[in-house]
Amino acid sequence: MDNRSHQDVYDARYAGDYMEADAYTTWVHEGLAAQRVRDTLREVPISPVRLLDYGCGQGKWVGLLRSQFPAASVSGVDVSSVAVEKASQKYPECKFADFDGERAPFENATFDMVFSFHVLEHVLDITATIYDISRLIRPGGFACIIFPCGNRGSFEERLVRLAKDGRQTSTTGEEIFYFERGEGHLRRMASADAIQLFEAQGMRLRREFYSGQLFASLDWLIRGTGPHYINAMFRGVEPAGLVSRVKLRLLYVSLLRANRFLRFQNLDLTRLRSPIKKLAAMLVKGAAMRADATILASARREWSQRRADKGGAVQYLIFQKGEELRTTFAAPSVAELE
Repeated sequence: MDNRSHQDVYDARYAGDYMEADAYTTWVHEGLAAQRVRDTLREVPISPVRLLDYGCGQGKWVGLLRSQFPAASVSGVDVSSVAVEKASQKYPECKFADFDGERAPFENATFDMVFSFHVLEHVLDITATIYDISRLIRPGGFACIIFPCGNRGSFEERLVRLAKDGRQTSTTGEEIFYFERGEGHLRRMASADAIQLFEAQGMRLRREFYSGQLFASLDWLIRGTGPHYINAMFRGVEPAGLVSRVKLRLLYVSLLRANRFLRFQNLDLTRLRSPIKKLAAMLVKGAAMRADATILASARREWSQRRADKGGAVQYLIFQKGEELRTTFAAPSVAELE
C-alpha cells in the first residue's frame, strides 16, 4: 500500500461513522481509559505552549488536551482530509492539517510537545513517522506516545498464544496479533523496540507505563465492545492444541455472556410488571450494576498498582528531546498554517 492508498482508506472510514459513537469510542474517550491518558500527561514536567496531536483524526482528544494544558495552542495533523475537516469544524480555533503520512507540514522544532494516541500501529513506515515526530519537537520538548504493546505477559498476548496462527504478518511485513488484521493495524511492537527507535532520533525515555495486564483488557472486551467484536475475535480461530481449544471456548463464552449480562443495567423498572417480575428485574439490574462496578474497580486498581509492569497490552511512553541536540535537518520552506 502506498501513501495515497493509505489516505484513501482512512478518508473512506472517516466519511462514515469511524470512531464516532460506537461502544469502543465511547469507552476509550470516557471513564478510566481517558483517565489513564490524563495520568500519563501529568507526568510531562512542562506546560507546553505549542502542542501537536499527531494523528488527530476528527479531534477526539483535543478537549482533553486543552483541559490538561489550558495555556497550550493545540494543533492537529492526520493523513485523512475528511477527518481534518471534521476536526476543524468542531474546533475552529485550533489549527489542523492533512498530510501524506511522511512529513507533517510544520517546520522543525515547532512544538513543545507532540501527543499521539493509537497511531503508530497504523502508519506505513514506523521509522519515518518517529523521525517526523522527533524533528517537530524543540530541544528539551516532550513526546507522549500511546499505542498497543507486544510485550509478553498481557492478556492479549496470552490469548494469542492459544491460537495456532496467533501471530501473523501485516501488509508491511511486521508482526501483528491475529485479531488486529481487521482493524488496519500494521504492527504490534514490543516496548524495547519502540524505545530504541525513538532513542535513535535523540529522544530519551523519561517515563513508561503499561495497561492491559489483565483487567484493563477484560474491561475493554466486556464494557468497551459488543458481541460482534467478541464473536469476530474468537470465531474461526484454530486452537494451538486441545488444552488451548478448551481455554479459548471458555474465554469466548465467558466474555460473551458477561457482555450481555451487563446490558441488564438498562432494564426499565418503570414498566408495568407483576410484583414478582418487578422484584426479579430489580435484582437482575442490581447484579448487573455491581458486576459492572467490579470490573471497573479491578481495572482501576490494576492501573494504580501495576502500571510499571511491562507485561501490558498498551504502552504509554514519555520521551524528551535532548537539549544539546540542535536540529540539523534541512527543512523545506513550509508556510505556517493560517
